[in-house]
This record gives sequence, structure tokens and C-alpha cells, in this order.
Amino acid sequence: MMNPKQDCMTELKKALESREHGWRTGTLANIDQDLQPQARTVVIRDVDVNHGSIFIFTDVRSPKVTQLKANPRATLVLWCPNIQQQLRLSCSVSEVHNTSDYWRQIAHSRARLDYATKYAPGSPLNADLTMNESLAEQNFCVLQLNVETIDRLWISHQGHRRQRIGADSVIDICP
Repeated sequence: MMNPKQDCMTELKKALESREHGWRTGTLANIDQDLQPQARTVVIRDVDVNHGSIFIFTDVRSPKVTQLKANPRATLVLWCPNIQQQLRLSCSVSEVHNTSDYWRQIAHSRARLDYATKYAPGSPLNADLTMNESLAEQNFCVLQLNVETIDRLWISHQGHRRQRIGADSVIDICP
């Protein structure tokens, strides 16, 4: 029997099956080394329901990787306009060290080139976007977001509804 958090994670995993579902992408927010908030859109690549984990792909040279190594706390905000629901997931974040299975998912697609630039994400281009495919796999990084709590909000004309979901609890809270 699943717990309330697993139920929600199961819904999230099912959402990945539809390219149109709003929960496929979200905003990952964290604090940088200067204690400034940082937020960016990420694509959810996988969900492990049993362990309550979400996986995203990024470039190991990305500032978010350095930021999350220094302070491995983040919030992932997902919004789906079709079902009028928002999820705010409070997470601890770690880097996945064995990425070969995930790399195989993109190794023969155009997506592999996202990791093949000689410049780190956010660097000035200087009009040179040279690709070096031999760099792609070494720049590829998978981040694991370990979901601790979920704040779920339903938007409705009949009245909003909100819950805080933990591993073994669901608390109705004021929207």
C-alpha cells in the first residue's frame, strides 16, 4: 500500500507520459553562494515513486550544480493549467554518479549536443558556439531531487484547496 507522498509521486510519474502535461517542466529554485535566490526552468526526466525522487539532466558546469553542492536544498514548483494544480516540492539535492543509463536515453539524439559546447552554461559566447561531441558525456550531469514534503494546491471557482503532504501524513491547510 502506498503512502500519501507516493500517491502524489505516482501522479507525477504518469504526467511524464504526456508531452502536454504541465508537470513535465517546472521551476527549480535555490539559494546561491551570495544568498541570492536563483530559479530556472527544468525538465523532469524520471521519477522514482518508491524512493520519492525526481531526476533532471543538466550540464555539470552549470552554476546550479555548484550552488546545489554548496547548499543542497531546493524547491521545485510545478504548475499544470489543464488540471489547475500546483505542486511545490521541498527537496534535498544530490548528484547522481552513475549516469550511463540516463546518458543512453539521449546519446543518439540532438539533446546530447546541449552538453557539447566548449563553454559552460551562462558564459559569453564571443560568437563561437563550437561543438565538441567528445565533451558531451563528461559534461552531462543528473541531479536527484529527494522530495521531503509536497505542498499541493488546487485552483477552483468553487474554492481553492491546499494540502501539505509528507511520507505518512496529509494535512489540509488554508489556501
